[in-house]
Amino acid sequence: MCMKNLFFFPFLLFFSTVFAHQPDISTTLLFQRDDGKWMLQITSSLTAFQAEVKTRFSENAYASVEDFQRLVQQHLRENVLFCLNGSDTLLLGNAFVKVGHETSVVFEVQKMPETITTVLAQNTSFKHIHRNQSALIVLKKGFPKQHFVLNDDNAQRVNLVFDGQKLVLAPAAPERSAPQPGVLLLAILGLFSGVAALVWGRPAFIQPFLRCLILVVVPLGVFAQCGV
Repeated sequence: MCMKNLFFFPFLLFFSTVFAHQPDISTTLLFQRDDGKWMLQITSSLTAFQAEVKTRFSENAYASVEDFQRLVQQHLRENVLFCLNGSDTLLLGNAFVKVGHETSVVFEVQKMPETITTVLAQNTSFKHIHRNQSALIVLKKGFPKQHFVLNDDNAQRVNLVFDGQKLVLAPAAPERSAPQPGVLLLAILGLFSGVAALVWGRPAFIQPFLRCLILVVVPLGVFAQCGV
């Protein structure tokens, strides 16, 4: 199969000028072809790819176009992650790199499940580019056309769920609230009472030590928790 014919040109035609002149803009496109095969295409400006390759490897990391293509592939494989349905991590197979002012990389996708219920998508390939943002698009037969944004605000990562009609952002997990000072105070006082009951039932020769522990150390813990 000729990888050169795999680029999803209809979608990228509108963005070609944008990619060439704005290194902070990219697309992460996971799409299903007419023959049912899945591909992953990542597109941005040549400047963005060059900057990230130099950051990841070195200033003089490549001496030819072939070297550059190889490093681009390696960089993307290290920074792109798709996990579907909670357990199916996509494997990226053969790739083709089209180098130009607008540079695109297409990977053959392996281990694509038949149905999609959730999508965890991450692309940190351009995280060193100031104000980077990548349009994430998943094109599947029966899915409406839509896109999501990967940027610094979400650490270039989104969680999506299929609501029966389309993919939507998964609800954020509720944050665990820190214990309230009053609760901590009651817990410490409870511990104080329990230890006190034990101390005064102990032999006389160890009572002074344990009393010191209760009367000095435990109150210090109470004050620290209450901000005194």
